[in-house]
Amino acid sequence: MDDFTVLCEDCGYDLAGLASEGACPECGRAVARSLPSARRGSAWQNRPEFFSWVTTMLHVLLRPTQTLRQVQVSSRGRHLLVVNLMLAGAAAVAPWWGVFAGDPGREARRLPGPDGLVLQAGIASMQIVSAATVLFLLTWIECRGIRFFAARRGWRLTHAGAWQVCAHASFGWLFCGGLATLFLAGMFSVLRLFGIAPTGTLDLSPILRARLDWSQIVGVGGPVLAYFAGLMIFEILIYKGVRACRFATTLRPG
Repeated sequence: MDDFTVLCEDCGYDLAGLASEGACPECGRAVARSLPSARRGSAWQNRPEFFSWVTTMLHVLLRPTQTLRQVQVSSRGRHLLVVNLMLAGAAAVAPWWGVFAGDPGREARRLPGPDGLVLQAGIASMQIVSAATVLFLLTWIECRGIRFFAARRGWRLTHAGAWQVCAHASFGWLFCGGLATLFLAGMFSVLRLFGIAPTGTLDLSPILRARLDWSQIVGVGGPVLAYFAGLMIFEILIYKGVRACRFATTLRPG
């Protein structure tokens, strides 16, 4: 069965040859509701711009199932993934920019004048692209994985459908760096305003023969948990998207 055969989006019944005014013989869903043309597309797919990006993000996060049931299964608007990954890469890099001793960005800050600014911009761009590339590889693995498991469950999640699910779910990646930045900013604000900071050490000598400062544990563990929370948001959106597009038909080109 190819990607263009119309299936009932509720039960997966083959609707080929049935009139669009009829209903699925298996579950009773109207045939017209399972046609590719019934999917109006997300706001970004219909008009890719800043405001439609914001609208699509809010719709995906606040009502993922309803929004992903309207996503058009085609190559249209798939560059949303590129936009989100670049933004997520910037958000992931931001909390650590110039923090570590070996970070080139830290050394570039010491250079005065335009040359220093150009070098900082170049290094920042390379780090953002590197982070976005890692996220793309994780998304690619996710795309392959959801198609594999969909097939195991007897669903027809098409190639275009899987990528549209991943593209719209990629808003979740923005929370990785965003939540980490909020956590570090909050911890810094508490320290500056109230002088409160984690104290003491955690003795791990029975296991690792090491002692860790609680300030290090909180400073590193908090952002790690924030990245994990972003991953979970992405996975939840993926799950919602797969359920919404598991029998969706790919729109024929032209």
